[in-house]
Amino acid sequence: MLRGSAGQYVEFPRANLIAAQYQAHPSETPDFAEWGWMWDMVYFSDFPVKPQIDQAREAGVEWKVDDSTLLTATWFKRESDQMTQRWHGALHDASGEWILDGNGNPIPSDALYDFDEFAPCWFAANGTGTTRGVEVKVDRRMSDNLRAWASYTYLNAKATSPQDNSYPFGYGFLNQTDPASLGQEFPVEWSQKHTAAFALRQKVGKLTVDPWVTYGSGFPYGQSGLDIGGSDPAHVPNPDWDPGDLTSPEELVVPENYADPNNPLGGFVDPNSLKTDKNLTVSLNLSYDIGPGRQCYLQIYNLFDRDDVTSYVLYHPNTGALLGEIVGDTARYVPFSRMPPRFFAFGIRQEI
Repeated sequence: MLRGSAGQYVEFPRANLIAAQYQAHPSETPDFAEWGWMWDMVYFSDFPVKPQIDQAREAGVEWKVDDSTLLTATWFKRESDQMTQRWHGALHDASGEWILDGNGNPIPSDALYDFDEFAPCWFAANGTGTTRGVEVKVDRRMSDNLRAWASYTYLNAKATSPQDNSYPFGYGFLNQTDPASLGQEFPVEWSQKHTAAFALRQKVGKLTVDPWVTYGSGFPYGQSGLDIGGSDPAHVPNPDWDPGDLTSPEELVVPENYADPNNPLGGFVDPNSLKTDKNLTVSLNLSYDIGPGRQCYLQIYNLFDRDDVTSYVLYHPNTGALLGEIVGDTARYVPFSRMPPRFFAFGIRQEI
């Protein structure tokens, strides 16, 4: 059997993103090195809210291999427009100066050609994203009481700014402000290229045993020095810098951001090209019939309590605080998110 679908749907941004942060303009502080991070939270009187628009398509084939086995393969693609991302942009006139409203505030603009690192920092709906992949699944019934399925998914997901970073990735890594660079898409933090899953259901009398396993190839992560004001992707500002101490470096080195840590002149890694290690989750669901339409159940997630890391960061993606481990004059990535720990859920279900 051949099948396919196509459609469009919308998503709306969180209400707490309807805000902006201002910082000093270079005309107010000519010495760029001294202006620092001076944020004041303000609200636009007419915030330019837009929904995220997604175009989704998929095509698949289902093949009944025999009376007990079903094989399916599905190709999918989603293209997203007006994705919410952290942004610096204000309306400019022909001379490049800000256009101000009646209260003397800059007028927000999400146009790529109006990007300005000194403009208010706000969440604009001007990002794009592309998600594509394929899933293959085999579902087999071995007996009346035993059934299993296995699946493999290949995923490639990219976006212009997949999380709340100090700058859109196109600017933060390349220090380029042209529309082509700002529109460049990079792997999102949840873009796991290879994912395999296996589940089994065995019924023994009134007891149902349902173990399942998920394996992943690892997640991309990044954050360059330029994202938080470094001079290049392998340098970040030293939060403990003491200008009066000659032994105190103004910037810290991030060795992982060099293509070759032993050769600083060999260039930098692409943003988000670093990856976490593989991850494995084994879980177990048990249920027992205790009456007509009634079962008690016990669910154990992450049975072996694995602590696999799913992302590393140099700085907090929301606050911008440097979290990297500082050793001498270097800063290194540290784990930011991990697989959820083992937990138990117990309850009773009743059909009505």
